[in-house]
Amino acid sequence: MKPSLKKCALALILANYLLTVPQALSQIGAQERQDLSPVPQFGSEQSSQPTSERSSQSQSSSQQEDPNKDLPEIKLEQPETLLTALYHDQASVVMNVALIDGRSNGQPKGRTLVTIKDGDMRYLHKTDSHALPFTAMMKLSDGKVTAAWQAVEDLMGFAKQVANSQAEAVKDTALDKLAHLDESKTTALKDKFVALDSTEQAQTSYQISQDWQAFYQAVLTEWLASQPQPSKKDGQVLSYELSDEAGKQWTAIMKKHQADFPRLKETFDLFTDDYDGTISLDYANKKISVGLIQGKVALEYHLDLKAASLTEPTGDAVLSQAQFNEILGADWFQGLIQLEKLIN
Repeated sequence: MKPSLKKCALALILANYLLTVPQALSQIGAQERQDLSPVPQFGSEQSSQPTSERSSQSQSSSQQEDPNKDLPEIKLEQPETLLTALYHDQASVVMNVALIDGRSNGQPKGRTLVTIKDGDMRYLHKTDSHALPFTAMMKLSDGKVTAAWQAVEDLMGFAKQVANSQAEAVKDTALDKLAHLDESKTTALKDKFVALDSTEQAQTSYQISQDWQAFYQAVLTEWLASQPQPSKKDGQVLSYELSDEAGKQWTAIMKKHQADFPRLKETFDLFTDDYDGTISLDYANKKISVGLIQGKVALEYHLDLKAASLTEPTGDAVLSQAQFNEILGADWFQGLIQLEKLIN
C-alpha cells in the first residue's frame, strides 16, 4: 500500500474508533469487570457510564461500604445540593465529555474523555479523531499522577480492532503482533497491567479531565444561583431548555469562565454564537447531563454519582514496558510512536 493511502486508511480507522471504549476495566484480585458504553447520540439524556455492572457486585454490595454514603444529602427542592454531592472531594463519580464536529463532509471528527474516580485512583479513556486513543489506570498524590498502568486487555482490544479493519496497513507491526498472539502468550498476559515508564501523557490527560470538571462546576454553580425554572419536570428529573433568553444567559456564564481554562480553548473556539441545548438534573440517579449544540458541532457533559472500585495493580499483575515488549516480541510503545507519526 502506498504511504499516502496507508495514512488515509489509518486515519479512517481512528475516526471509527472515536466512540469505542476500552475492552475492560480489570479489577485485581476479584477479577471483576466494568465495561464503558459508547457516548450516546446528541440529545440523549443517558450518559456514557458503566453499563454492565461487575459480576459480583450484586453479591458483594451488602458487604462493601458505599463510598458515597456520607456525602451531603441531595434535595429535589434545593438543586444546588446535587452539585454539592457530585463535586464533593470524596465523591466517587463517572465523568464523560464528548465533542462531535460534523462540519466537514464525510466522517465526523471529535473527541471523548471518560474518567472514573475512586479515592486517589482514576481510570481514564481518551479518544481523538486526530490521534491514537489513550487508556490508563492512574494513582494520584496531591493532584499529580505518580504512577500509571495500561491494561493489556485494553491494548489488545485496540490492536484487534485496527488489525481487523485494515490488516495491510499494520502488517508486521507491533500492533499486528499483539492482535495475533499465540495462545501461550495470551495466557501469560491475561489480567496483566503494563506500568508506564513515563506519567507525562497520563498527567496531561488527567489535567484536562480536571479542567472540564472545574469548568462545569463553576458554570453550573453560577447558573443554578440564578434560580432558573425547569422547562419540564418528570418525577425527579428536571429539564431546562437552553434557547432564546435562557440560551443567552447560559452563553454569558460559559464565556465568563472560559478564559480560566486555556487548555479547553480549542473546543470553545468551535462555538461562536449563543449556545443551544438542554440541561438535565436527575435526582433519582444522581447525575447531571449538559448537551450543547451549534450548527453541526455538539458538546456533551455527563457526571454520575456512581460507586466504583479501582484497585492499584500490584505484584505479579504488573509488567514493566520491557517485560511486555519481551513477551510480545516487539517494541509496542515505539510502534505506537511510529504509527502516530505516520498518521500526522
